[in-house]
Amino acid sequence: MVGIVSAGRRLGLMTAVVVVPLAMTTPVLAAVPAVPSYRVIDLGTLPGTSDSTAFGINERGDIVGISGDRAVLWRGGRVVDLAASTGSAGAATDVNEQGDVVGAVQVAGTNQAFLWQRGRMTMLPPLPGDQGSGATAVNDRGEVVGYSDEIVRRPVLWRSGGRPVDLTGTGMFEVTGLDNSGRLIGTGPGPTDQGAVPVLWAGGRTTTLTVRPGTASAVNDRGEVAGYVYVGFGPSFVWRHGELTDIPLLPGLPDMMMMQAHAINNRGQVVGDAGYESFLWHDGTLSVLPHLYGHGPTANDINDRGQIVGSIGTSPDNLRPHAVLLTPTR
Repeated sequence: MVGIVSAGRRLGLMTAVVVVPLAMTTPVLAAVPAVPSYRVIDLGTLPGTSDSTAFGINERGDIVGISGDRAVLWRGGRVVDLAASTGSAGAATDVNEQGDVVGAVQVAGTNQAFLWQRGRMTMLPPLPGDQGSGATAVNDRGEVVGYSDEIVRRPVLWRSGGRPVDLTGTGMFEVTGLDNSGRLIGTGPGPTDQGAVPVLWAGGRTTTLTVRPGTASAVNDRGEVAGYVYVGFGPSFVWRHGELTDIPLLPGLPDMMMMQAHAINNRGQVVGDAGYESFLWHDGTLSVLPHLYGHGPTANDINDRGQIVGSIGTSPDNLRPHAVLLTPTR
C-alpha cells in the first residue's frame, strides 16, 4: 500500500485556483521543453490532516487518493473519507466510470483490499491461506486487480462476488492495471537475472514488452501500454501493437533518477514524473508540467479530457503536498 504520511492541521478544501503561465516557472532541469497552460486546483485535505495526494481520476471528475493516512474520494467539491465508519488507515488507488473505488485499508494491522460502491465498502479477500491483500485498479466492468499476501504478493483478479482468482498462471509477477476488455499489465520474468520486465497479458498470452528491467504501469482501451524501466536501463516508454517507442529523457536529468510514466489515456497522452519535474508526452512531443515554489507536481493519472491529478508542494520546502487537479486551458 502507499506509504502513510503524517497528519496535521486542516488547510482547507478546493482552496487555491492558480493559472501558471510559462513565465512563472522555475525549471530545475536545463533546457526543459515548453510548459502547457493549465488551471491548477488545490483539492485540499480532510479536516485534521495537512497533506494529500491524488492517484486516479475518471471522466466525470471523481478523484481518489489519500489524505493524511485515510483513503479519500474528491467529488462535487467535497472530500469523502471512504473508511469513516471504521476509522481505518488506507489509500484509494483507482476509480472507474461508475464511481466505484478500490484500494486498501488496514484491518487488524494487515492491509486488506476494498471495493467502495455507492457509499458502501466491501473487503476483497486474499487467496486461501494468504494474509492481506491490496487492490491497484478497477475497470468499468467492475473487475479489480491487485495482490494477495503482503510478503509473496501473488497477482489476483476479483470479479463480481469478490472471490479472488490467482493470476500466477499468466506468468506475471504482479498486475498493475487492466482495461475494459480484460487486458492485464504489470511485470513478468525476463530473459536474464537482471529482474522483472514489463509485460502485457491478453487472449491467454503473455507478451514481453521490453527485455529491459522495469514495469508496465498503465493501459488504455486501445491496448496501448505506458511504463518505465529502472535506473541505468533506459527511459519511460509507450508500447503500441507490437512497437515500442521510448519517451526521451528530460534534458539534464541527474544520474540515478528514474523517469516514470504513470498513466496513459485513450488519446495516447502519457503523464509521469522524474524528481521535481513532471511531464506530458503526446505524439512525440514532451512537455514539462507547471511549477509552484520551484517544484513540478507529481502526475499520477490523466483522463480523456486531458485532466491530470497528483500532488504538489504548498510551500518552498515541499513538506506538505496537497492533491491537485490540472485542467488544460487551451
